[in-house]
Amino acid sequence: MAIAALLLILLAGAITMYNTRSQIYENIMASEFRPILGADKIEFQKNIKQLRQILSEGCELNHTQIEINQLSNQVNAIKFGLVYDMNEAKKELMQLYIKTNQELKQCYGSPRSNNKLNITLKLDLKNNSAKIDLRNQSLINDFVEIKNIGKNSIEPKIIINQNDYSSMNSIKDTIINGNLSDHEKALNIWEFVVAHRYHYANPVKAYYELSPLNALNDWGYHNCGNAARMIIALAQTANMQAREVRLLGHIVSEVYYDDKWHMFDADGEVIYYLDGQVASVDEISDHLYLIDQTESQIYSNEYLKRAYSKKVTVIYPNLRSETHSYKLGLGESILLKSHNDGYYFASENYSMPPKFSNAYFKYQKYILSDQIVELEYPYPFVCGNIVGSDEIYFSRNGWIWYRIPDNDFTDLLNNGGGRPDTKIYLKFKKPGIYKIMTCVQLSSYSIPILEPNSINSINFVDEFSGENASVSVTFGLIDSS
Repeated sequence: MAIAALLLILLAGAITMYNTRSQIYENIMASEFRPILGADKIEFQKNIKQLRQILSEGCELNHTQIEINQLSNQVNAIKFGLVYDMNEAKKELMQLYIKTNQELKQCYGSPRSNNKLNITLKLDLKNNSAKIDLRNQSLINDFVEIKNIGKNSIEPKIIINQNDYSSMNSIKDTIINGNLSDHEKALNIWEFVVAHRYHYANPVKAYYELSPLNALNDWGYHNCGNAARMIIALAQTANMQAREVRLLGHIVSEVYYDDKWHMFDADGEVIYYLDGQVASVDEISDHLYLIDQTESQIYSNEYLKRAYSKKVTVIYPNLRSETHSYKLGLGESILLKSHNDGYYFASENYSMPPKFSNAYFKYQKYILSDQIVELEYPYPFVCGNIVGSDEIYFSRNGWIWYRIPDNDFTDLLNNGGGRPDTKIYLKFKKPGIYKIMTCVQLSSYSIPILEPNSINSINFVDEFSGENASVSVTFGLIDSS
């Protein structure tokens, strides 16, 4: 083991010196068994500083200050080792962020008003649609709860106002309809991506692939590269050529139509026009004054001029077709909130993202002695607990098990580094009725919530169970005033 680790260290160092982005390099840098770099410590201390700034805003949390100091000293004391050695400290820091956010919410009090109105619909595949009129009302949709009340497991989709984000094809059909020109299609795609995400640190390290569909549904925030790939995926789905252009410190997308390339920057939220047409990267590089004519709300003009001074790499990705769905067992439900309760995943920047949502899968059943229950959802797991006997075990892979303390497995979920868990195993030593609650993180932009001051159409779709699919859908409304 020690020899293998040493070889990996030497190999990582050699490849780092060549500054290559080869597959070997990315595999090593994604591994827990690479050497700790100065950048790792700097990143950790930067997050320590951010957490201290949060604490300085009010509410005395002296116990948290002590824990922060201990973690900072622990990491500073590491002289040589592997990233694996930092993982526990990173996870502790991540949990401190979450705990601090929870305590600050209690300290300041919740600003959300009580529910004013709940509207419950019962839908099946024969009676699968309804309308809810919110015109002339000061109500906004706070949550939606979907419960399987049928006889089989289902794969439900609740589609509000024809907005279906379960696949690139369904998104394309939502934003591209009618007899549109290629320019109008590309512009609609760009506007959709700009409206359904925001610029923020990647939720996972750049070494881990973040698919465009997951970026949209799970997160709603990320960097320029993921924003560019969202445009490329949608353009390819619409049978248009698209490519990724890596500039100096920035990544954008180009879409091909009318016999030329056109640049669409979803992360910078900007496009540039030359002679009445959307300009290409090459045209922007040759006419940098265009940047002064349209201001980005994300990047300074000086930064963008520097970025366009050099086109580093052009990539033609073939982004795979995929779907984003979950199953609900008999009696299982999911509560999707338009806001969050402070539970989130991060592996790079631990500060709480400005906007995201939490959802809760709720599952109750009789479980046999030594039975293993597998839970898998497309969203990142960020918390969970169980009501029932206290002898329950948790596993990420089905063969290494940890006893769950106090029936809460939040701290056993991966957080603070690597990838989030989307699949876990629970082993129950004693028979009985158990209630399992799993909390996930998801994008606030993709939740099926009602639009205020509108007549909302609601459709239920299930392509998994067949004729007996039936759901109860409850919309919780609060006063917006």
